[in-house]
Amino acid sequence: MILIVEGDLSYGQRLRDSIHQLGEEVHLVLDGLEALRWLRNFLPKLIVVDQTAPWIDGFRLCRLIKFHKRQQQVPVLLMGMVTDEEHRRLANAVKADGYVEKQEDLGPVMQWVRGWLAGGGK
Repeated sequence: MILIVEGDLSYGQRLRDSIHQLGEEVHLVLDGLEALRWLRNFLPKLIVVDQTAPWIDGFRLCRLIKFHKRQQQVPVLLMGMVTDEEHRRLANAVKADGYVEKQEDLGPVMQWVRGWLAGGGK
């Protein structure tokens, strides 16, 4: 199961459908608080998080996940509209496994997910 945390329902559904076409089960939540509630009961194999997720932003959510003993080994991919050095530094500081540009065409996100799956992420 792959968890997507995305506040834009339309974008989240497109991303969910694209990942599902790769043969993966996908669960979509619309904010960071909902993600934390879901993570109490489930342990995904990958979490894809929008940097600007509502309630708890992607950086804070990643930090909470990575410092939780049960979840710290789950890879977290952060995606954001801004991919400057400062945002990459923040992603590294919260121990994100990747940080990609969020684009309408899903290209960078799907490229990262495909690479992760091809590298044994299943």
